[in-house]
Amino acid sequence: YTLSLHDALPISVTNPQEQVSAANTVTPEQIARIKSLLAETGQSQQRLTAFFRVNSLAEIKASDFSRVISTLESARRRAA
Repeated sequence: YTLSLHDALPISVTNPQEQVSAANTVTPEQIARIKSLLAETGQSQQRLTAFFRVNSLAEIKASDFSRVISTLESARRRAA
């Protein structure tokens, strides 16, 4: 029996625009977007993480990213 390196290594090709971490949390680019909106709106990171029941921005689920952005954009509109 011969095992080649090709057989032993799973290969996965992902689109960088659809990058999701192994834990299904937001990407560093998404965290940067959230931080930018936090700064624009004057909202606290602590309040946002409490609302989404996480300890840090890095723990926000990728599936919640659009909700986070919507929440912050609503706050931005209210502040304007």
